[in-house]
Amino acid sequence: MSRFQTLLSNSTPLHLGRELAFKIGFLFWIPCGVLCMACGWSMPGDEAAVRREMTAAAAARGGGGGGAWGRRDAMYEALLGDDAKVV
Repeated sequence: MSRFQTLLSNSTPLHLGRELAFKIGFLFWIPCGVLCMACGWSMPGDEAAVRREMTAAAAARGGGGGGAWGRRDAMYEALLGDDAKVV
C-alpha cells in the first residue's frame, strides 16, 4: 500500500467520522462496477473482431490449416478454437 493510500485511509475517518468515511469509501465501488459492466458489454464485439482478423490472416496465409506439418498453428487454434473453419 502506498503512503498516500495509508494517509487517506487513516485520515478520512478522523476528519469525517467513521460512518461517513465508510459510506464514501463504499461509493467508490460504483465506478468500478460500471467499468466491469462496460468490459463485459464490449467483450463479445472484441472477440468477434479478433475472430474476423484471424480468419482473414489465415486465409491470406493459404487457408490456415496447412502449416509445416499439415496442422494449424498454435495461435490460430488458441484464438479461433478447434472447430473453426476458414471461410
